[in-house]
Amino acid sequence: MKNVLIIIFSFLFLQCYAQKCTHTNLSKKYDYKTTIKRKVVNERECEIVVLSISNKLTKAEQIILLNSDGLCKDDFLNCNSVRSYITNINYKVVAKENDFGDLIIADLNFDGKEDIALKAESVGNGGPIYKFYLQNNKGNFIEDKYLSDTVLFFPFLIDVRSKKLITDVRANTYQKCKTSYQLDVKSSKWKIIKKLIY
Repeated sequence: MKNVLIIIFSFLFLQCYAQKCTHTNLSKKYDYKTTIKRKVVNERECEIVVLSISNKLTKAEQIILLNSDGLCKDDFLNCNSVRSYITNINYKVVAKENDFGDLIIADLNFDGKEDIALKAESVGNGGPIYKFYLQNNKGNFIEDKYLSDTVLFFPFLIDVRSKKLITDVRANTYQKCKTSYQLDVKSSKWKIIKKLIY
């Protein structure tokens, strides 16, 4: 009986602990905390991801809420499912099935400031879909609609020199699609410059 209680207590503790992850090593400037809450709305299960961003120096905090009904049960439960191109945490880990992690920190628009990619859906055959938040001059993270609605997938290549993001995802059962997105730095607008189905 004692062993059963220990197992049940351990399971509950791990579930609660795993759903709240604090990351102090993904950035030199910010600490990140993710929490996922699952609930039923209109007989449909959905997830709310809460991302708390705290400035290490000023302690100023920003909260991002992401509502989804397309995350898998194990998304945001593994605190190590993160990646940072700023501090090089897990950045060389192979992205299996195009899954780069639940939370990714990188400079996505080549302005020298870190940005955020947050996993929004995991149910597609091309891999997870992300919401992208770019940091503005005031240090606030604002969703970039083009990246979130058009690029969708996290790029396997962030080409700083040529200001390109390149995705490579499954298009269908037999083919993949490699797409290059170019940023016009003057206008801050993205455009597709190459699409290859192979």
